[in-house]
Amino acid sequence: MSKSIDWEELKRELSFKDVVSIKFRIDGHLISISRDDVVRNYKFKSKFIVFIDGMCRGNWGVEDKPIIEKVWKKVVKHIYSKAQRADFKKRFGKKFAKLLLDYDRKIVFYSPIFNNVEELISTFKKIDNLEVAEDDK
Repeated sequence: MSKSIDWEELKRELSFKDVVSIKFRIDGHLISISRDDVVRNYKFKSKFIVFIDGMCRGNWGVEDKPIIEKVWKKVVKHIYSKAQRADFKKRFGKKFAKLLLDYDRKIVFYSPIFNNVEELISTFKKIDNLEVAEDDK
């Protein structure tokens, strides 16, 4: 049932194969990875989408599906842009801007979309008890 994972072979397969459908099993969930080619400004870019049990919903939270923390990409963003934060510090001073506006606040969310194969592989290498799922026939 489980096979050892050859990360270099997986990277090659994700990068160069036309049709990509790779499946893993972890903690009773079936994790599927598919590649989607996007055209922007006449250039092709590949995005990798991670499905959990055949679904991918943006309204899932970590409370709903704890597996998300393991298999989706963690994204951390500032509430305010760098220019806005600099403006707040200049206007109010660092201490007052921190108290008044909490200008350095960040939000954390998880995204099923990976921009490149290296990002995807590095996330999946960190997962314990990950096994390659055999194709269901």
